[in-house]
Amino acid sequence: METPPTIYQLLEPASVAFALTVIFYAAWSDWKTRIVSDRVWSFTAPVGATLTAIRSITLGVPSLYFWLVGTALTVTVSFALAYFRFWGGADSKALIFLALTLPVMPGFVRPILGLWIAFLPFTVLF
Repeated sequence: METPPTIYQLLEPASVAFALTVIFYAAWSDWKTRIVSDRVWSFTAPVGATLTAIRSITLGVPSLYFWLVGTALTVTVSFALAYFRFWGGADSKALIFLALTLPVMPGFVRPILGLWIAFLPFTVLF
């Protein structure tokens, strides 16, 4: 008989559901008004970071070092892309939100082609 998942094992699917909900709302807001309020990111990024911090501390995935380095790299790349006008500010904030909420590929996801990209937020750049 299989044991039911613990609360910590449910954090990863919860983070994915949370990220999808926020990104869906941001896309809908952008489509309707051409603006995504900064409030969206200022309220949701700390929640996503908290979920990831709890996962990192309790499950060890992602490692704290990988998460911090990857987030710093994502912030640098996303601000550079916004600064050079390759995309808008909301796109930059969305990438940072993803870096805080889903820094690595969820464990229950298997890539179709078998290609793993070490840091998940960079997959939206391709």
